[in-house]
Amino acid sequence: LKEATLLINGNIIQDVGTEIKVPEDFIIIDLEGKYIYPSFVELYSNYGCDTTYQAKRNQLNYWNSSIHPEHNVAQHFKSTKKEAERLRSMGFGTAQGHLQDGISRGVSAVYTLEAGQSDLRLLKSKGMAFYSLNKGQSKMAYPTSLMGSIALLRQSFYDALWYEENMDKGIPKNNSLEALANQWKQKQCIELGSYKNLGIAIELSKEFKIPFIIKGDGLEYKTINLLKESKAHIISSISYPKKPSLKSSYDISSITVMELKDWENAPYNLSILSENNIPFSISSDKHKKAEAFWTHLKAAHQHGLSEKACLKALTIEPAKLLGLDKKIGEISPKYLANFLVFDQAFLNKNAKLESHWIQGKPHIISKNESDLSGSYELFFEYQNFIFDVKDSLSKLSAYFEYLDKKIPVTIQRSEKEINLRFTLDSVKYLLSGLIDTFQWNGHYLDKDGSWLSWNASKLKSNVILKNPAAQNIELPEVFLPAYPWITKEHKDSLLIKNACIWTSSKAGVLNDHDLIVHKGKIVKIGKGLKVKKGETIDATGKFLTAGIVDEHSHIAIRGGVNEAGLPITSMVRIKDVINAEDINIYRQLAGGVTSAQLLHGSANPIGGQSAIIKLKWGLDAKKLLFKDQPKFIKFALGENVKQANFHCAPKKRYPKTRMGVEQIMSDAFYRALSYQKSLQKDQQFPKLQIGGISTRKDLALDALVEILNGQRHITCHSYVQSEINMMLKLADSLGFKLNTFTHILEGYKVADKLAEHGAAASTFSDWWAYKYEVKEAIPYNASILHKMNVLTAINSDDAEMGRRLNQEAAKAIKYGSVDPQEAWKMITINPAKMLHIDDKVGSIEIGKDADLVLWTGNPLSIYSKAEKTWIEGVLYFDVEEDEYLQSYLKSEKARLIQKAMTK
Repeated sequence: LKEATLLINGNIIQDVGTEIKVPEDFIIIDLEGKYIYPSFVELYSNYGCDTTYQAKRNQLNYWNSSIHPEHNVAQHFKSTKKEAERLRSMGFGTAQGHLQDGISRGVSAVYTLEAGQSDLRLLKSKGMAFYSLNKGQSKMAYPTSLMGSIALLRQSFYDALWYEENMDKGIPKNNSLEALANQWKQKQCIELGSYKNLGIAIELSKEFKIPFIIKGDGLEYKTINLLKESKAHIISSISYPKKPSLKSSYDISSITVMELKDWENAPYNLSILSENNIPFSISSDKHKKAEAFWTHLKAAHQHGLSEKACLKALTIEPAKLLGLDKKIGEISPKYLANFLVFDQAFLNKNAKLESHWIQGKPHIISKNESDLSGSYELFFEYQNFIFDVKDSLSKLSAYFEYLDKKIPVTIQRSEKEINLRFTLDSVKYLLSGLIDTFQWNGHYLDKDGSWLSWNASKLKSNVILKNPAAQNIELPEVFLPAYPWITKEHKDSLLIKNACIWTSSKAGVLNDHDLIVHKGKIVKIGKGLKVKKGETIDATGKFLTAGIVDEHSHIAIRGGVNEAGLPITSMVRIKDVINAEDINIYRQLAGGVTSAQLLHGSANPIGGQSAIIKLKWGLDAKKLLFKDQPKFIKFALGENVKQANFHCAPKKRYPKTRMGVEQIMSDAFYRALSYQKSLQKDQQFPKLQIGGISTRKDLALDALVEILNGQRHITCHSYVQSEINMMLKLADSLGFKLNTFTHILEGYKVADKLAEHGAAASTFSDWWAYKYEVKEAIPYNASILHKMNVLTAINSDDAEMGRRLNQEAAKAIKYGSVDPQEAWKMITINPAKMLHIDDKVGSIEIGKDADLVLWTGNPLSIYSKAEKTWIEGVLYFDVEEDEYLQSYLKSEKARLIQKAMTK
């Protein structure tokens, strides 16, 4: 609305429009030339809150102190004048404050930022329920990892559901679970910490049917497709990476292309969200000073965010999420009188927030003392003069025209007073008065010695400042991961001709053979094959093998490989924390690896659940997961479990001895047996549960029950003979099987017992002497195990070794004279059998997935290289494309360095 009138009655907007008659009892404030906007609404702040959760723990609260949903900000509100001033100076008139500590953080409260009584400021005593993936200031040992935080949050949700179901059946009262159960009907927000955690929020949302509001990190553009899938509302920060500090050539060499791309692309984040119709709000949570907030907000506009979209994200959208859209977020009748006064359109480069009105009370933000430029009508000596003032860096100059002459005027001013000096018809005048924004008033002594009044009224300007329009810009190139491989699926067939095919099957080696791939599967193997459509590759003189399968890998795991806070962590899942951007995925593709089991670390007797992935570089984490994968879990024995070498581990964590390891495993399985019986009773006699208490779901015991039922397989970290024997006896006594002993460097001593039990062995080729418990390791271990009919594989356990597993397999020929084809099977079909995925991968056979590697020579030779690597018929590594990409990244880095040095 242009030239509009805004009526404020108390703390409420009475009316707004262009043809409003002002009632006589209203005070008139002339804001001609100014711009008025609704006050902004902050969804993510700690306004009125403590920084940490300090409540005493007791039996009425959840067992883990990072779960405290019972906390309510309104009950513990602490007014912070400094914080209110900071938010007001950024344009926020309303703030939702929540305790920013812990995983389950409790309920927020919503306040206006007026300095009056707290009961007038309070708009909503129960806002949103907040969660995070960071345990915060909790002093409890668990969790120590991202996957542990996720598991704890999941368990607390299941506990709350159980409590809600059984709360009327005599179970002990628990304030935390009662509060959590009561929060299901509220809007719920989860802070991710990183855009890489978006998949976690999506899975939690599906599992518990919670439409989470997502608090992002300002880099949401990197997961735009996942955001579309989730349909979640994003609370986005606008704190951008700082300009790279390039003080020396060392700085230039050490900075990565991705760091430079983040610096260049981050200001486009909000415009990309807007272009893709992703609902979002803007938060100031990363800014301590108002200047930085306004700089970044204007930068977002300069990088394509429209004024309309920006204002909507600061007002209407957050007001709707709070359920207060009939009270705040607009300048409309009956709304709170929360509004901002700017000297020009708020996203203009030099725009200043002059005052901020909250509930009808003004707060002066910036004193625009020197803004006096313009034309005035000067009245004195009973005459009117057109008086022009120029204000440049607080230096005022002025003149008025009289009888075709320009009469210069000397101006002196203070904050409230002004003095004008000039000479007219040889008479010197001194006009003194008070400054108002649009009018000056005062008195002067005329030539006859009489005191007369004078005034100067600012004339209406013919210049109308337009609202800033977003620049018509091209959105930046966004490539993920850091190495921008763009995969192209084969719509037709792929024919590989004249290759020496190592099948890893009964067919053995097929010389000068062809292979046809169609829709990701191997469909034909033979000689003289042809395809009507598709790509043909001449592999004359080259070797074609199945993709390498790594049974034991720790690449692509975020937030910690170990959950070391508890000795039994069967509830944590590697699949929750896969890092699809780990460059080791691409590097291992270059070494012919196509599938890998990502294992929990060896800090726990019973560790976390594994994830089996295909190394589909460039896709998101969920798409890396092996379809319909078998369930696995990591167990461990030896020095790591009793923390002999873990100086950073909790000092009091049980067990501390090898015999303690056996006991804690045994205890865990007996608990699982009891839990299983309870679950079976619930299923067998559901009617009895009408008046009884159902079994509480236990994620840790669920995994152990799956082991007892043969539904989850064990990969057990092991070294010495005595413990391997102990583990076999424990499994036999409890009726479960050990699927694989990994490392097992003393496996040659117990090969007969492994064969009898049916356990496989996944070992190193020639590692020894890196700690005491491997002192009796020998490089002939793999060959002895193989000759004793134990299913044997060579694994990496190391990101670098994962790039050269072909060479590790070749060592079995040197140490033990293993047949070359059998040695090759140790990294293809044998680990595939261990992982129960040999029906899909591990060998070249008709009907299997087209996970293939084309080698320049014999794949067991150190001189051979993987030339091309396919997964399900899609090319994920190509040596020629790699050369181009390296050249591209080199030039891209040079461009960005130049931009950073000149901008």
